[in-house]
Amino acid sequence: MRERYVFIMIALLLVAVGCSKMDEYKKFTDGKELNYAAKNDTLKILPGNNRLKLTWWVITDPNVVRTVIYMNNRADSIVLPVKREPGKQKFEYLMDPLPEGNYSFEVVNFNNLGSRSVASFVSGRSYGNRYKETLLNRSLLNHEIQNDESVKINWGTADVQSYGVDIEYTDNKDKLVKVRLKSEAKDIRLTNYKKGSTFRYQTLFLPDTLCIDTFRTDWAEVKPLFDKPMDKALFKAVVLPGDAPMVPGDGYRIENAWDGVWPTEWGDYGNWRSLSSDLRSKTEPARVTFDLGESVQLSRFRINHYWPYENRMMKRYEIYGRADKPTNGDMAGWTKLYNFERTDQSEAAWLAGDNGSFNTTLPGVRYIRIVCYENYMNPVETDMGFAEITFWKYY
Repeated sequence: MRERYVFIMIALLLVAVGCSKMDEYKKFTDGKELNYAAKNDTLKILPGNNRLKLTWWVITDPNVVRTVIYMNNRADSIVLPVKREPGKQKFEYLMDPLPEGNYSFEVVNFNNLGSRSVASFVSGRSYGNRYKETLLNRSLLNHEIQNDESVKINWGTADVQSYGVDIEYTDNKDKLVKVRLKSEAKDIRLTNYKKGSTFRYQTLFLPDTLCIDTFRTDWAEVKPLFDKPMDKALFKAVVLPGDAPMVPGDGYRIENAWDGVWPTEWGDYGNWRSLSSDLRSKTEPARVTFDLGESVQLSRFRINHYWPYENRMMKRYEIYGRADKPTNGDMAGWTKLYNFERTDQSEAAWLAGDNGSFNTTLPGVRYIRIVCYENYMNPVETDMGFAEITFWKYY
């Protein structure tokens, strides 16, 4: 019985000591119980252009009356009055301007009793000129003039932080048109494009998925090059020392190469008028020279043949050009414009003719020289023969 009494006394003593320790804080709160304000929920930083936005939620506690944002290791603070509404409520604060850099914030709520909440912490950065200077326009691979005279632009792969390219151009009714290329798209068409005008483009960037501002590259300007067939009535033969003579007869003159007549059906030998050289050497490259009649920047060419992969049909040849009038037969002063070597010997390829586009960096030319290195004779010779040549020029 005595042992049971001692046990009860010890238990009561422990309870008394425990209660004494639990109430110890009341010495520092004037005997009042602690009452914390609600902590902020889902605190986020939304970066921007020389600014930042903080957002957070207050889920409970209708008694929150102000929020304090500390920064620079509590050297600076911003006090925001809070007007609570029933239920869950979102708050935000825009720091503008805020120089480009990294920042850390401590956010604390206070209630109407002056009690504070547990602090919330968040870090982030603002962006500015240093970031913008690293941005590059999405690469424009090339542009193509379509049959309807719209402009198709082909693009390289978009940067992971880019979400689009803004493009502005003038249509054929002199109206400004604005379109946007999405980052996943590889090409875009500018319809009803005004010939001779320019378009411009800039690339759009978001350094962070939460960013509140779009960063843009400087505008880049491009003038699409339209082309059209040259007037063959201006073409004239030029005979220089070393040029190959033609096979005798009107049906083989150099002028037949621009008379507008060529075979349009496979194996049709009826339209036989063509340019046909008759080089005595048969092994030295054969060449012919002619005047386009005007100085132009060439865009492309087509050569239509008479012989279907036989006889003097050219298999390997080069096209040269120059702007000034040649005075002798050597190759000095000539610029190589195109090198052609046949790989497709199908009927379709013969009907389509030899087609090639000239590099846009090539200089303007007026005089053309064609040099043939190999034909379809057996054994192989160097004489050339073709029915028609067509050039297109930029304008």
